[in-house]
Amino acid sequence: MKKLNPIARLALLLVLLIVAYSLFAIGACLLPDEPVKRHVVQTLERGDLQADYPRAIMPRSECQLDNYTDALILNQAYLCSRDSLLRSAFGNSHSTIGNASTEVLANLVAGHAEATDRYARYWHGSTFVARCLLLALDYTAIRYLLYFVSSLLFVAAAVVVWRRAGWLPVVAAAAALLAVRVFVAQFSLQLLPVVAIAVVAATALALPRTRGHEQAVMLVAGSLTAFFDLLTAPVLTLGLPLCAAIWFMPNDTGLRRGLRHVAVLTAVWAVAYVATWAAKWLIASLVLPDNVFADAFNTIGYRTSDIESWSRLDAIAVNLKVLPWSYLLLILAAFVVVALVRFSPRRWVKSLLFVVVALLPYAWYLMAANHSYLHSWFTYRAQAVSVCALLLAVGALRTEN
Repeated sequence: MKKLNPIARLALLLVLLIVAYSLFAIGACLLPDEPVKRHVVQTLERGDLQADYPRAIMPRSECQLDNYTDALILNQAYLCSRDSLLRSAFGNSHSTIGNASTEVLANLVAGHAEATDRYARYWHGSTFVARCLLLALDYTAIRYLLYFVSSLLFVAAAVVVWRRAGWLPVVAAAAALLAVRVFVAQFSLQLLPVVAIAVVAATALALPRTRGHEQAVMLVAGSLTAFFDLLTAPVLTLGLPLCAAIWFMPNDTGLRRGLRHVAVLTAVWAVAYVATWAAKWLIASLVLPDNVFADAFNTIGYRTSDIESWSRLDAIAVNLKVLPWSYLLLILAAFVVVALVRFSPRRWVKSLLFVVVALLPYAWYLMAANHSYLHSWFTYRAQAVSVCALLLAVGALRTEN
């Protein structure tokens, strides 16, 4: 049998992923309703969703939990089997009676919310995961589980990278994630997936066995982002794996080859991200009486539009403002000292590539200006890429042991 060329293998992998997402969505809708609904009721009775945007740990806007979207996820999970199977799996219906999202969910559970709307342009992977977890857990228990599993993931990733590359990239990544208050995202069905995908993909690229398979890793990361994410900080799943790919490049890599490598990995991620979204629009348009493509393109036009009295540069400024600058300058100064002690300019190519990657979040903010400005309290987390990349740009100028 003739072997597939690399592009055909990547295309086949993408198709298999989309088929897997579809089967998972259908399978989740086939799960029994009674335990799911019982645990949603328990969640409301215990008051874990009392407000749409409560602040966790620190009383600042950048530490807001997105209970609004988590309540929507529970809303969709509650109604998942209300329609026909395919329309349930690809229509993503939710109740709409009420003002706050938590109020809408309470009205739904109380039986006062009959009106529904579809949210079909996204895959809503978190909704289907939530429906599986709600078979045995209420939302409070799910939050504990998310925090526990994600903490184990971070520790495992740190050990893998440290054993392969030493302490410096581990500290850079940890400092970057702390700068964007990752400990808040760990409690959220909405905010955690992009962080988890980014960390897993970056860790995968640190494994020797993935050498030669970097494009497949980036394709899976881009596709999973489209399946789970609702535009929280998708660039995380591109930028952090790119940082790992650059760090583990041979030190004698030339600038042209390095730029080409980064460009190819970025293109693979972008194609997978866009194609996975487009696949959902196509499937949903075939299954539903709606033109999901029109809805998606209208939303894209709005989210990428100018912001009335504000400029696209303001979208960057408002996200920059949220970062803890005194903390970042202290960490950067420490990295500069470490680099100067054993300074070597021979790896300047890697440093320059890291600087290029550091610009990715700001390119996203310019493109999705409206969304990035209005939702800066969570879109600012994309800048973990910039922080990590700039720290590694300095660290790359340090000679190896």
